[in-house]
Amino acid sequence: MNALRIREAQKLLRTQPHATVCAIRRQVGFDTKHYFAKVFKKYTGTTPGAYRELQH
Repeated sequence: MNALRIREAQKLLRTQPHATVCAIRRQVGFDTKHYFAKVFKKYTGTTPGAYRELQH
């Protein structure tokens, strides 16, 4: 389940550059910033913000 949500978050981080990480976190179903960052890093090796920066 988390893997699917993280893949969706990755897509949104790439395709919605003006959406905040917080908005994307909520959109994919994570309640807390800390848990989202922890799970995101587990699956991608980086934080959501750093992932977004790498996409540019």
